[in-house]
Amino acid sequence: MPFRIVFSHGYFIQLDAKEQPIMRPYPPLGLLYLSAFLQQHGFANEVFDNTFYLPHDFKQYLLKNPPHVLAFNVNLLTKLHILPLVNWIREQPSLQNTIIVLGGPDVTHNTDAYIQAGADAVIYGEGEQTMLALVQALSSGYLPTDPKAMQPISGLVWRNASTGQITQNLPRPALKNIDDLPQANWQAINMHQYIETWKKHHGFSSISVSTQRGCPYTCKWCSTAVFGQSYRRRAPKLVVKELEYLRQNYNMDLIWFV
Repeated sequence: MPFRIVFSHGYFIQLDAKEQPIMRPYPPLGLLYLSAFLQQHGFANEVFDNTFYLPHDFKQYLLKNPPHVLAFNVNLLTKLHILPLVNWIREQPSLQNTIIVLGGPDVTHNTDAYIQAGADAVIYGEGEQTMLALVQALSSGYLPTDPKAMQPISGLVWRNASTGQITQNLPRPALKNIDDLPQANWQAINMHQYIETWKKHHGFSSISVSTQRGCPYTCKWCSTAVFGQSYRRRAPKLVVKELEYLRQNYNMDLIWFV
């Protein structure tokens, strides 16, 4: 059976009462970058974009296609759905071997709590290199509680099988040159759902694009929790190349630079 990696998040637009009259959804950029990075390094993966589904749909998907690794992006809003999903996964016999990995802005300041809540591993800081190192170890047969395999992975929090102790490894330095990252894996999700939703509710479409990482400010709930106190820009030619790709494939009317 192929080693299956699934990325997802806990945002369900139908359960967001405040978003219902607004209806301005944007794709999960962070997961699309993670997906592209693993793909670049030889690890096929899937992104289950919960935005236009309900928890029941996601549960059925997991039961039908049990992944080896399930990685969630977590923030202050989505943890309200993700933590119950983690509990539900732990109760399913067919998902007992699924390794749950959590990352995102909220986990950075609450790593131990998320391990206690049922996660096998927590990634703090930027996720691409740490996620790659983790799936390299897991796909080789190591468990997420094995000190030999987990201890060397910087940016990782895990529970030692021998001692039961939660260990936070050394932080991973931020990627110096973000031009080394591949373009977001836009093909991994149904972008036309976003285009059609915008068109239906506003008469025009919008797509979000990242031109940099980090922020000169210090809000703890936002990007500083993931990217640290840094500000790194993508090369303009790469941004233009991505904009050309998006225009050719999705013909958006508006771009939101995040």
